This record gives sequence, structure tokens and C-alpha cells, in this order.
Amino acid sequence: MKTFVFFLACFISTLLCHVCHAQQNTFNVKANIGNIKDNTKVRLSYYVDGELKTDSTYAKDNKFEISGNITTPSKALLEVLADNTSKKRSRLVFYVENGSILLNSSDSLENVTIANSKLNAEVKEWKDFTKSVQEANEKLSATYQSASAEEKQSEAFMNQINRVNDSIETKEKELAKIFIGKHPDSFFCLDQLFTIYLGYSPDGVEAESLFASLSPELKNSSDGKKYAAKIESWKNTSIGAIAPNFTQNDPDGNPVKLSDFRGKYVLLDFWASWCGPCRKENPNVVKAYNDYKDKGFTVLGVSLDNEKGHSAWLAAIEKDQLTWTHVSDLKYWNNEAAKLYAINAIPANFLLDPNGKIIGRNLRGEALVKKLSEYLK
Repeated sequence: MKTFVFFLACFISTLLCHVCHAQQNTFNVKANIGNIKDNTKVRLSYYVDGELKTDSTYAKDNKFEISGNITTPSKALLEVLADNTSKKRSRLVFYVENGSILLNSSDSLENVTIANSKLNAEVKEWKDFTKSVQEANEKLSATYQSASAEEKQSEAFMNQINRVNDSIETKEKELAKIFIGKHPDSFFCLDQLFTIYLGYSPDGVEAESLFASLSPELKNSSDGKKYAAKIESWKNTSIGAIAPNFTQNDPDGNPVKLSDFRGKYVLLDFWASWCGPCRKENPNVVKAYNDYKDKGFTVLGVSLDNEKGHSAWLAAIEKDQLTWTHVSDLKYWNNEAAKLYAINAIPANFLLDPNGKIIGRNLRGEALVKKLSEYLK
């Protein structure tokens, strides 16, 4: 995904997700893992109705067993701890579901095989089905990681990285359509749909189409309804939609409405003083602003700083010479405007026309200037 290029440090972690119903189920994880010393602590974390649960036990003769009650299948994190401390030795992410789940490995969790679990079998099927995509992602990541600092500052290099990444994402979505078509009643597919479209630029229309192909049971589940609401928010901020209005205070405490800027082209820019990629992108926004501010263009900056970061926010505005209007409710990732626009990573932006219609999204570097040149000759 594109987040590993620019936005990894600012991306919201979603390692553990869950699916919520109202039926009581019991899972039982039985493991036989080689090379685990007796009395080594094992910890399992999972969700029940949105609440994080943690169970633990100790290994004996390379074996351990953990049971629990869940209302629906849940993604879980299993950790083998070294020397009975919190230091993690190995970990496994998998699904817990109703019934007995068997884990087997001759050496470690990293090489475990999972038996007697429909959901985890589907996870393996998905990994095998998308092997080419995962290999392409690993290759692209290696290319970026091995690049010099000078190359990473090169716009041509980063454009090439992003072009390859876009093609990988497109292929992954194509495979997801096929896979979900084969498993329309799978809880894993519901989670996977959300994971794939939780990226930097979620496509609400495309996600809605895939969501519609799921079984009525999944769509009508509490988590299905939650995902449907998220998809609706994506649709409301897609290209061609009228940008949702909001009001937040500027640094002096004065309320500012997005609708106050009607009549101009507006770049709605989500950023924060603590976000390194945002600060690196700011010079490009400054250039675009200076080139087009006298031609009907402006910027409205929305900061995801928190209350303790108020002074850092103001200092960043001054240091980066961001001479346009700025607002924030100082709620960090709970910024109401950010939630309204389904922001999952920053920097993120939306280009609005004088009528408030979204005509561009996540325009970086030359892409912003190029788009503005189309409208402001």
C-alpha cells in the first residue's frame, strides 16, 4: 500500500480488528509448538463486542491451551513471551472462531500450520491467491528501503514508486473482487474488504459494489452496518461529491467554516506539526499557494495536533511559512473534520472548486500545480 512510502509513520494502526454479532461462541486454541521451554508465558489478545480481552497460560512439553468466549469470530494476536517477561519472542495473527483450533509447528509460531478452522483456511487461501501481489509489494518496499536519501528526495523516483504501487493496489482489488465472489459469506472477506479499502484514498463507490456482493447475514451484522456507514462517508468525500461542511476554530479561537471559502478553489489540507511527511510536503503547497493565490485559489489547513501541541502547531505554521487560514479542534486523530472526511493517514488533501465540489484528492508535488493549471490559466 502507498502508506509505506510516505505515510507509514502517520498511519493509524489497525492490527487488531473484529466482527461483532450477538451470539455466544466458545473457542479453544490447542497448540503444539517446538522449542518452547516449560513455563514460558503465552498471551492471547482478541476482541469481544469491541472490548479487548487478554488471556494467558504457560507452556509445558511444547504445548499450551487457551479457551475463551466470543460473540463472533475475531482477529487475535498470540504472543510467546521470553523468560516470562513482556519481551516478545514470537507472534502470530490469526482468527479465533467457534470450536477447537489446532496450531502446530516444529520450531516457532512463525512457521505454524492452523487446522480445524474455516476462517484461517480462507486466510491461507487468500495469501496463496495473492502471492504475486505480496511479492510485488515486498520488491517495491525493498527498492524504496535500499534507495539513497538523495533518491528519496527525487520527485521522479517517488513518482515511479507511486506508479508501481498504484498498479499493485489495482491488482489487489481485482483479486479481492474474485475472492469475495467465491466467499460471499466469509467474515474474513468482510474484514479484508475493509482492510483493502482503508488505504490512503478509499474509493467508496467501488467498496460499496463489493460490499453489496456479500451475504445478507454479513451485511446486516452490527459490524457490517458499521462498515456500510464507513463506506458512505467515503462516498461523501469522493471525486464529484460536494465537500461536507464543518466549522473549527483558528489559532485565535475564531470559528471558521469551510463554506466561507465558496467562490474560490480551495485546497483542504489535513496535516500536523508532528507529521514528518506533512512537513516535507509543505514547501510544495507553499509554492502552489504563492503561484495561484491571486488567481482565485487558497488553502485551508486542518491540523491534527492535540491540545498539548498547540504551540508546536503555531511554530510549524511560522517556520514553514504557511500564510493561509488554519483551523483545528486540537483532538489529534479524533479531529471532527478528519473523521468527517474519513482521514486514515496524513498528509491528505482535497481540492474543491468554487461551488465546493471535490475535483481532486491527495495531490502531491507537481500534481497539485498541474491540476490547478487546468482550472486557473
